[in-house]
Amino acid sequence: MAINYQYSIENQDGYEFHVIRTKISILRPQIINSPLCDTSMFGINAGFFAPGNPPTGASINYLKNATNNYDYNGVANENYSRGTLVISRLENGEYFSQILSVANITQLFNITGNTDVIAAVGGGDLAIGMTDSDWKSNVFDAEQWSDFSTHWGPIQGFIEARRSGIGIKTEGGEKIAYLVVSKNSLGCTLYNLRHLIDGLGCHSGLFLDGSASSQLQCRTNDGVLVQDRGYKPPSETNRTIWNILRITNTA
Repeated sequence: MAINYQYSIENQDGYEFHVIRTKISILRPQIINSPLCDTSMFGINAGFFAPGNPPTGASINYLKNATNNYDYNGVANENYSRGTLVISRLENGEYFSQILSVANITQLFNITGNTDVIAAVGGGDLAIGMTDSDWKSNVFDAEQWSDFSTHWGPIQGFIEARRSGIGIKTEGGEKIAYLVVSKNSLGCTLYNLRHLIDGLGCHSGLFLDGSASSQLQCRTNDGVLVQDRGYKPPSETNRTIWNILRITNTA
């Protein structure tokens, strides 16, 4: 059976989504350079990356005390202020999460100050609470996803494609994460992803890498293994991805 999380399939705007509900306190980024379902780890894919052997980062990946962190949303000489999930531990031992707009890890630490930052993952801010049109013009465009083409190709957010994201919600005083991967083979738009995360009651959210990178591995609440290896038409699946958001048993 599933431990420390719950799995469900949810519907939004006519699309199906895998949804994992878990505590922020046990969520950690991890660089894997492998298809997720070829590992024993549970979670979903995370930030953007440049394909290669191995892939190279294109979004912040920070884990306290790790030696292979990646410091930029973009690259060292061309980075962008984009939504970044930050997980911190407070003095009382409780975990706190927020989405900050930063271009690099130095900016992140300048904002968080003396806070004990445990982890951070870059993506795109979904700005839950805004209308779709306001989000598109004031957030998505401001994060310069079209300019991503310099190195990796623009993010095509408004056609059907496989999508991944994370929503954050406070339940009973505790920060809860909803890990989301579109289930339909053709995926959905970023608008549909926003609507789902908003409908789950989340106050903030982040979109993550998509297309054949949208991958998930977990068990159902009855213990059945669920594997989604991603898909990009006409036939790409089981792509080697750079990093994941992993569900752990460490807290």
